[in-house]
Amino acid sequence: MKNSWIFIVPLLIIIAIVFLVLYDETSQEEVKTTLTLSQKQAIANLGELQPTPSTISGYMNNEQLMDSMRIIFIQHCSTCHGVEGTGIAGPNLCDDSYTVVKALPDIFDAISVGNMKRGMTPFSGILSHNEMVLLSAYVARLRGSTTKGKFPEGTPIEPWN
Repeated sequence: MKNSWIFIVPLLIIIAIVFLVLYDETSQEEVKTTLTLSQKQAIANLGELQPTPSTISGYMNNEQLMDSMRIIFIQHCSTCHGVEGTGIAGPNLCDDSYTVVKALPDIFDAISVGNMKRGMTPFSGILSHNEMVLLSAYVARLRGSTTKGKFPEGTPIEPWN
């Protein structure tokens, strides 16, 4: 029994190496964590976006801008909501249940002013106004993207119009 560590320690090291090789997602896909200068310029060139339902829904299918917002989401939101938005400490953004959102502009409000009772950081002053509007479109786009993730929180709401 005293010498069992001789077998257990090397076994644990082998298991750790196998795990890191097989399950390290970052080695398979490099995740960008900052916007390029051209991405920042494209966002700035949009003029002042308004967080209206038509603006938010209009940008949901703009692949180039949504790729930029994925970077911002990973950088600022993934700690609580997960890289895919499926929820960790924060709610799952991929299901139909919401705690403070009833319509598309509410996503912008949740991002910009936060909700300290629920642990949501306000991003006004951290992100630009346009980034928050476009991030609202990205978050709205996550809805229905997967059935995996954290249990639903809040109440189910109608689909986006």
